Amino acid sequence: MTWELLWQIIFIFFTAVFAVMAVAITFLGARDIRRLFERLKEPEPPEEEA
Repeated sequence: MTWELLWQIIFIFFTAVFAVMAVAITFLGARDIRRLFERLKEPEPPEEEA
């Protein structure tokens, strides 16, 4: 195994990891934002004064 091959493998591996994380964060973030807006639509319960 040459140094060039080693760095190519490392580069490809971490590029793939980045791509998977970017897709996951995009979809999970969109889901969280959707939940946030759904929760904001709900009426707030009345606050009780002490």
